[in-house]
Amino acid sequence: MTPQQTVASAAVPAGGSRLSRCIPALLVFAGLGLGVRGILGLVTTNGVYTAGLTENAGVVQNGSSIRHSVFFRNLTRQPVEVISEPGCGCTIADVPDRTIPAFGSASVKVTVHTGLTALGPQTKMVQFLLLSGRNSWQKTLQIRMIVRGGKGAARAARKPKGKDLSPRRSTG
Repeated sequence: MTPQQTVASAAVPAGGSRLSRCIPALLVFAGLGLGVRGILGLVTTNGVYTAGLTENAGVVQNGSSIRHSVFFRNLTRQPVEVISEPGCGCTIADVPDRTIPAFGSASVKVTVHTGLTALGPQTKMVQFLLLSGRNSWQKTLQIRMIVRGGKGAARAARKPKGKDLSPRRSTG
């Protein structure tokens, strides 16, 4: 064997080139990276994991209260500020600390009072605005329920006292 043949045989392993032996390992690492990124993309938005954004409260009595919690987990290196905007006056969102630290979490307690809510199917919403540096995004909590008559039903159906200011048609 000549010296040139010896160098050439040492450079190429018996199973093929070094690159061809590394390709399967590179594909495995690339697949794992894409898989983890894909999983995180499904459960997060801009690095904030949320749970409890939908609630089906079922049938509730008029005049009762519904309590629900929304969970936020900050998976970023920056703090995230949470601002809540309830859709109506009967819904209250209690944000204990408006800022979620980096890699921290927070739970927001939401209460819906059905005292003066109309009877029948209802959807109450709370918009959450999340701010982090220059980025901002929105999450919406939806609480669905069917309100049935109960305590407070007579009060909600009662007409207000005072003059009737509704327009009247003239006949004639």
